[in-house]
Amino acid sequence: MTDKPESETPLHVRQAEGLRQLADLIEHDPGFARQVQFSLGHMYNYAISGDLRADLLSFRASALNAGAEVVIENRPTECEVRATFSAIEVTRSATASRMAGQQPSAVDYEPLVVED
Repeated sequence: MTDKPESETPLHVRQAEGLRQLADLIEHDPGFARQVQFSLGHMYNYAISGDLRADLLSFRASALNAGAEVVIENRPTECEVRATFSAIEVTRSATASRMAGQQPSAVDYEPLVVED
């Protein structure tokens, strides 16, 4: 890691550094690759605030620029941008309602309660 305190080093720099270290680990310990195959093979995150359309387009452009295969899936309920970097897949999505500018609505549900 860098000698800078974490708060002074930008998040994107720290994340890229950590991913390079993880790549080194996987290359030197091939058995570990199987252990993280699912979590690295299917990373999923939601765009939830700001201009979601611009967010997804920016992710698409960045992924293409990095050499990923990119697929856009538009469904009635959401839009997904899936970028595949060899054995790593990253999906960024936004709900259709949020892309249309609607605020999320509160839902009533039965909370999960466990009595020990």
